[in-house]
Amino acid sequence: MSYKIHFFMLVSFLSLPAMANSQVSWTFAGNHYQVNGTAPGYSATVTREKPLTHNQMKSLCRKGLGLPLRNKYELILIDQQLINEPFSDWPMTDLKYDLNKIKYDDVTKLTASCSAIVIDSGKATNLATTGLSYAVAYYTTKQYAKIKQLLPFLIKEPIVSIDAAALITLLLQSQDSQKAEAYFDKYVEIENIRTDNIKFWLAQWKMQLGKLEVSKTIVQQCNTSNCQQLLFEIDSAIDANAQKTAGDLSSYF
Repeated sequence: MSYKIHFFMLVSFLSLPAMANSQVSWTFAGNHYQVNGTAPGYSATVTREKPLTHNQMKSLCRKGLGLPLRNKYELILIDQQLINEPFSDWPMTDLKYDLNKIKYDDVTKLTASCSAIVIDSGKATNLATTGLSYAVAYYTTKQYAKIKQLLPFLIKEPIVSIDAAALITLLLQSQDSQKAEAYFDKYVEIENIRTDNIKFWLAQWKMQLGKLEVSKTIVQQCNTSNCQQLLFEIDSAIDANAQKTAGDLSSYF
């Protein structure tokens, strides 16, 4: 069954009476999730083809319990015409929720089942962070027009406004580097960017401009493997520049 069918099943599922119970499925990122229940109580089962540790499988199961909440905010974004359809294969959005009375069953390296009461503890921020997750997905997949659809909403939300300003900078730099730099200097506060991918893209851009120290400052605040590799490349470029400068000065003596 396709994700689109699953999605419309879930739309119906979320509108069912309080006593009704339904089952929905998602498959993405190498994991298959099956979720049962009605808000706020859900059970989830996750299965994989490649093994993970028991703790990693428990973590995936906890994320599965948050899938109906993720879809709730996706539906709001669609209703407000900020996105057109949900991503079926994108990592979990940065949602805040609590799991009460969680129980685990049948945890192996390939499957895990769990149940809990899912409490939406991020009602003030979850819509904005879901929107930002989609904007990052669109930038990664070069769907730039879809980012522009989201930006007016994101730039007004304090929790994600700096990330939105950084995305505006990245879109500007492909058209006018000077305008992008001016916008970056005025509106982007690196220490307040939430998303590691955005930090990586900004650091790449600054490196391409030859602003290695600025690039290094940005990438040092990012913890992904991509950022660590870029930091190594920046340090190598800084060392190469230092050696070149030393060689140029030696001609004066």
